[in-house]
Amino acid sequence: MKKYIAIFFVIILLLWGFLLKMSRDENEFTPLVNRFYSDFINKDYQTMYTYFDNIKSIPDYEKLPSETKMGIIAQSLLNDRHWYGSIQEYKQLESRWRGFGVRKVTIKLLVNAENNKVKQYEDNLILVKKNGNWKIKEYRSGSPWQTKVMP
Repeated sequence: MKKYIAIFFVIILLLWGFLLKMSRDENEFTPLVNRFYSDFINKDYQTMYTYFDNIKSIPDYEKLPSETKMGIIAQSLLNDRHWYGSIQEYKQLESRWRGFGVRKVTIKLLVNAENNKVKQYEDNLILVKKNGNWKIKEYRSGSPWQTKVMP
């Protein structure tokens, strides 16, 4: 009986540790998500490229000049930003564990539509932690345009 109690106690400790780690990670990456959407809403594309991890589909991306990186990211995001139109607000719905240092974050966007109606879209971000910093590895827009930044 003591053996089962000990195993149960270990399981509870592991679960508690996992939940604590998830909470700490969320506290670390939430500012990145907030900066990204604040810049996205304000159409400030000049710094947005710095939020992204290297684009693997582009050879030697990390060696490219900042202006080129900015252009690659901005062009992809411009289409979605144009489609969304007037964004009222965004809200982080959930974050899911995708492995050590990897999270999938779902964002709800409320946008003004025709006839004073509000439409809702969901974006998904894949975030990775590298060298102690969270970066966006992939951005999948919920707009009908369906831009995908960084496969």
